[in-house]
Amino acid sequence: MFSEDKSLLTWVVSITESRDIEILERIMLKTAYELIPCEGVYFFRTDPVDMSIQSSSAYDGEGYVYSCDNEVFEYIEDLRESMMLSYSDYSITSVDNSLHPIIISPVNIMSSSVGFITLDFPETSSESLCVLEGIVRMYQNYISALLDRDRDELTGLFSRKLFEEKVNTFIRINKRLKDKPLKGNERRTYAENDLYWLGIIDIDNFKSADDNFGHIAAEKLIVIMGKIIQDFFRASDMKFRFDEDDFAVVIKTSDAQRALLVFERLRKTVENYNFPFVERMTVSIGISMINMEESSSFFIMRALRALHYAKSHGKNKVFIYEDLVDRGELPREAIIKKDQIKE
Repeated sequence: MFSEDKSLLTWVVSITESRDIEILERIMLKTAYELIPCEGVYFFRTDPVDMSIQSSSAYDGEGYVYSCDNEVFEYIEDLRESMMLSYSDYSITSVDNSLHPIIISPVNIMSSSVGFITLDFPETSSESLCVLEGIVRMYQNYISALLDRDRDELTGLFSRKLFEEKVNTFIRINKRLKDKPLKGNERRTYAENDLYWLGIIDIDNFKSADDNFGHIAAEKLIVIMGKIIQDFFRASDMKFRFDEDDFAVVIKTSDAQRALLVFERLRKTVENYNFPFVERMTVSIGISMINMEESSSFFIMRALRALHYAKSHGKNKVFIYEDLVDRGELPREAIIKKDQIKE
């Protein structure tokens, strides 16, 4: 028991020494594997709506695996029902399948379900379940505290200072998954045609509202806009307050047309919203595709160029940078800085 307590203490020290979420995830999986007898520990990240697995990682006898095959779990009877039960009860659930027993523990970050930990062929003693519950709770609480500290106080969205860190980490992980060679019949844990898009959303004429109605009224408008963005997009989309009156969102769609439709729907939602103080409030939106081979500064620049085009062509519009270049509306080499964008 002393050895187990020492391992838990070592894990607590390790997890609180790092702020890199990917490293923290690896430490959690490694600790669970070392302390609970099983063949492997999996972390499945799921879509919050349909519970489909979006990506996965694992720790087993060969060490940490960045991306693993989910097919081995698909034939397990009652797996989906057990997942739903685990989520609804916020509790550890056992799938007592004689051929392939597993244990499922939900993972909730900032009161949102992000996935679940699965132990493959585990020991199901009460002591093991207690250890797993403690590990998952510690991970949830620490990650939630890290993310909460970096949220914008006014809107509750992620802050600007967290933008590049989260997006560059996201790029690094997705590039690693894409480049990872597959073994045997192993399948990708994401669709090959998945594309990611950055949309930068700017409130039209915000300075005028601030001048005419005062700072408190302007802050109220920002709070409402943050709520609209939070409610409009999926939990899996990354949402940021990018600047004083700017917001940034990263979404996943299969093509440019779908990305345009998503942000166009947001534009109409804002246009039709009954805001206080102002008779009408609109937004202009610039979009760019995220290239996994680049740092975030490049597609931020391209989204800002599309935003500048929207602002200078009547406002209350949505444009995709790549479409504007293809149509000859924008030169590929032009660089637009944030302070050049019209109100």
